[in-house]
Amino acid sequence: MSAVMPASMNAKSLLYQSTRFLIAGVVIFLFDYAVFWLSYAHLHETHLLAANIYGKVAGVILGFFLHKYWTFAGQQRHGSLAQSISYALLFLFTLVFSSALLYSLATFLMLPEAASRLFSDIASVAVSFAVSKWIIFRHADNPFG
Repeated sequence: MSAVMPASMNAKSLLYQSTRFLIAGVVIFLFDYAVFWLSYAHLHETHLLAANIYGKVAGVILGFFLHKYWTFAGQQRHGSLAQSISYALLFLFTLVFSSALLYSLATFLMLPEAASRLFSDIASVAVSFAVSKWIIFRHADNPFG
């Protein structure tokens, strides 16, 4: 444990891990977007949706490793194969969840699209953090994450 880290903010604390989760999320987003943009803008045969998929897949792969080895680092209950499958399923779930929520907020509640996207992303990040912390990357010595 680092000497500059307050005792109340140890590697397993909720605040510490959620801060790391958000930092990793920014890095993942930038990487996802860079792969998307490079494949779409510079590989002239790449279709827009294919470029989007390339970016998302690259982001998911980077996200898995960042969360496994940095955000939730430590002795974890589950092996890498189970974690990678669970993480991929979580990505698919949050993709459907955020899309459904986005559509519902914009269509039924008639919120502006930008606000609907923001709310659906916040909800997705919260779900993703909770599932990642307490299920996928749960620490071996802590039954609660």
